[in-house]
Amino acid sequence: MSPPRFLVDSLATDALIELGAEESVHAARVLRLGVGSRVELFDGRGNGAAAEIVSQARRQVSVRVCGPLRSDQPPDIAVGLCVSLPRGERQQQLVEIASQLSVHALLPVVTERSVHQPSDKGQSRLHRWAIESAKQCGRNDLLTIGEPIEWSRMLTGGGSQVELPSAGGDRLPFALPPHVRGWIAHPGRVDTPALLSIPADTAPLGTARSHRQAVDGVRLESPLSGPRGAVWLAIGPEGGFSESEFDQALQAGWQPLSLGPQILRVETAVAVAVTVVRQQLEPAYFVRPPQSVCDV
Repeated sequence: MSPPRFLVDSLATDALIELGAEESVHAARVLRLGVGSRVELFDGRGNGAAAEIVSQARRQVSVRVCGPLRSDQPPDIAVGLCVSLPRGERQQQLVEIASQLSVHALLPVVTERSVHQPSDKGQSRLHRWAIESAKQCGRNDLLTIGEPIEWSRMLTGGGSQVELPSAGGDRLPFALPPHVRGWIAHPGRVDTPALLSIPADTAPLGTARSHRQAVDGVRLESPLSGPRGAVWLAIGPEGGFSESEFDQALQAGWQPLSLGPQILRVETAVAVAVTVVRQQLEPAYFVRPPQSVCDV
């Protein structure tokens, strides 16, 4: 069984680190860990390390890093999601799925048929779920949660940029469309190409052979940062994007895609779309060994 994981502000070899208040309470009062217990630490920026509890009180736990630092190798395809959030607990399921599939950024968008209205409290929940999911799945970087933005404003490049980690560990701007192209899922259109139709022999994004991919004759262009590629996926509410929103996306350079004949829930559509993108453009992602700081 893997040791419990805790988020810290920073990591350094042999460092003595005080866990934050919430993490300390969770360690001491919920998990009932004591001095000598082994734990894993991660900084939310792709770095992790093994550690040991050296002092413990009800609201303050201190740990010492007792192994080398490990920096995760990020996927070659940086996937961002523009999503019209569902209601209630399904938002948590969506965040968990995105985090487990190494999605780098989730940008809540407000559409004509959105059922969830963004709020500061809702944003805080999304961030908390991103942390909890990272702990569970062994991810050392955090899913970036962007500020909610109206669909039409996002398409015209309004709002601030969403930042994604680069292969070298620095943070690079992952610009909103129209600077980065993407796919928009839209059910019920018979003229919409299927994402599974990406040619299997096409070089994955991020390779030297090709920086462009074909989808049933529709070209997807994705600017690269070093060896990495960037892909945006837009998933609308369960009723789908309106026809005017869909047409606006096409005019802004987005490419249409189909996820099959059935109407999918938002979180299901996210799982299908991201998995297929990974399989088609970065098949090596699925043969990577599990990452654990205890194996270092």
